[in-house]
Amino acid sequence: MANECEVKGWYVAQSRGILNVVNGILINYADNCEDTKANDEIVNEEEKLTSIIESKRSFNVFPNPNNGNMTMNYDLGKDSDANMILYDVTGKLINTYNLQNTIGAIEINEAQLHNGIYFYYILINGVRVNSNKIVIIK
Repeated sequence: MANECEVKGWYVAQSRGILNVVNGILINYADNCEDTKANDEIVNEEEKLTSIIESKRSFNVFPNPNNGNMTMNYDLGKDSDANMILYDVTGKLINTYNLQNTIGAIEINEAQLHNGIYFYYILINGVRVNSNKIVIIK
C-alpha cells in the first residue's frame, strides 16, 4: 500500500508513516504515479530493508544494569562490520564502538558515566537495525 499513488487515498500516507516508524528510517516515496521506474526503485529499497531486517542478528549487553563496565555479545548475521553508538538521555554522543567480524564480543568501559539511563543503537551500512537502553548504577 505504501508504494501506491497518494491520490488513491489517505491509507497510502498512513502506510508510509507506519513503515517509517517500524523500520526506523525515512523512505522518500516518488509521488509521480505514472513514473514506474521511480516506483520500482522504492520496491528495491524495501526489498533491501526486508533483507536487513530478516537476517539473523543479535545484540546483548550484560550485565545490565551495570557500573559502567559491560560486555556486548553480538552476531551481525550476514554482515561483518557495524557500529554501536552510545548516547545519553539528552541525545549527547558518549562513544562509538566498531563491531568487527560477524560474531564477537566487545568490552565496554564507561566507568566515568554517572548513574542513569543511556541508550545505544546499532548501525549496519548506515541503517539502524537495533536499539536498546543501558542502566548505570554505582
